[in-house]
Amino acid sequence: MIIFDGSYKPDEDESLKIENFDLFDEIQEAINNPLGVDKLVANDGNELNIRAIFLPLSDDSENEKIVFQRTQKRQLLLGGRITLFWSNDTFISTQKPRVVITDSIDAYYENGTLYFKSYYWANQIFNLNKYYRQATDDDIRDFCQNNCFYVDDLGEC
Repeated sequence: MIIFDGSYKPDEDESLKIENFDLFDEIQEAINNPLGVDKLVANDGNELNIRAIFLPLSDDSENEKIVFQRTQKRQLLLGGRITLFWSNDTFISTQKPRVVITDSIDAYYENGTLYFKSYYWANQIFNLNKYYRQATDDDIRDFCQNNCFYVDDLGEC
């Protein structure tokens, strides 16, 4: 696991992590009181506005584990169109909006640490801007002094 600072793209067998991650209060509230969450309602275009879905893997607040999956447009089946589902050896049709859940996980939260492979995908679920390290003036000067580049005036860096 590599601590996320925005400067490293993990290899296939690596993951990034943010320790002391501030999980949204709404997520905690939904886990602690699922019946208290506002009902999801399709908009006027019979679409669902869902950024991501999550599933707690543990009821133990001391050993909290949650998986997250972002939802892409192709996962949201619009209402108003006939959609067929296979169930009990037959097709069932519906015109209600549906969500297709894939077999991938985009982020995993465990005991205050967020794990993910792609900043791009995880940032679509959470706002990770405050965890992204911006280059300092010294970082930019060091970059400009790299032998791979020619910078005419280091004062401009």
